Amino acid sequence: MVGRLCTLWLFRDLTTALSHDVSEGLSRPLHRAGHRCFLSSGCDANREVGIRPQPVPKVTSDRWWRFGDRSMPRCYTRLMEWRSPGRAGSALYLVVALLLGSLTTVLTRLSIARRRAHRRIATRLPDGPIIIIANHTSYADGLLLTVACRRLGRSIRLLATSGVFRAPMLGRLVVRLGFIRVDRGTSSAAASLDVAESALRAGEAVAIFPEGRTTRDPDRWPERAKTGAVRLALRSGAPIIPVAMVGTHRILTRDRLLRSLLVSIVLRPRVLVEVGDPIDVRAETDQEEPNGEEVRRLADLVMARLIHLIGDVRGERAPSPAGVDPSIGSDRAATE
Repeated sequence: MVGRLCTLWLFRDLTTALSHDVSEGLSRPLHRAGHRCFLSSGCDANREVGIRPQPVPKVTSDRWWRFGDRSMPRCYTRLMEWRSPGRAGSALYLVVALLLGSLTTVLTRLSIARRRAHRRIATRLPDGPIIIIANHTSYADGLLLTVACRRLGRSIRLLATSGVFRAPMLGRLVVRLGFIRVDRGTSSAAASLDVAESALRAGEAVAIFPEGRTTRDPDRWPERAKTGAVRLALRSGAPIIPVAMVGTHRILTRDRLLRSLLVSIVLRPRVLVEVGDPIDVRAETDQEEPNGEEVRRLADLVMARLIHLIGDVRGERAPSPAGVDPSIGSDRAATE
């Protein structure tokens, strides 16, 4: 019993860390003239526009290396490039997925939809580089999405908040698993898109919660998406795969985490997962280099597909096709 309680406590810490607003800052433009450069406090771009240097990690080399069409100090090479976990990391991923799958079986009845009406639904994620997006209603979503995608045949590289990577033991584990760090709330948050693009070039499956946080809507409908996932799809050409998850809010609530875990052991709430059709974002626009308004339109279009899928699983119609306004959702949650 003591061992199980310790496991539940660890599960609570893991889910809380993985659920923070990892997409915050991903919709910001990357290194452009007139914007603070996130690569170096002594960057020429900063000097040209008169921006005061900001503290950054110590630079160990003055040599400049290339990444795509951007230059950067050598010390940032590890930050900007995704490193494959290798065979050992892949084996570790399978072990972790197995352990999480066992824990998930204790806490919930996770089921993946096979058929809707008279139409068969994808029961395996496509091979090659893909971008997986999912709705975010619970602190457990990151771990449940990892388990569900593993059952669908893919190991995902989830964008996770920097707090996960700073944890003494957990940080090393997620690095070995190939997760991607997001320094939310900082000017370097957009750099995670470069890392994600590097992972996609290696043929990986990258997972993002496009809302950037757990929804504040009392009815648990998704909020309006940020543009990070769409911009990544435009840059890489990888298709976006929407994944609807319904019922995860019953496993972990935003308050009383340990109590909700104990209740989940008794009730084992059902979680439904359904995979939607791939979305080719580049085919949805006629602009070679979409401007900000077009990127916003594409983000709403992609989110509308995900919300429609969620509505099918729930058997309900969403109040807003492209997502609830985040400020309205927060106000409604505060008054109810």
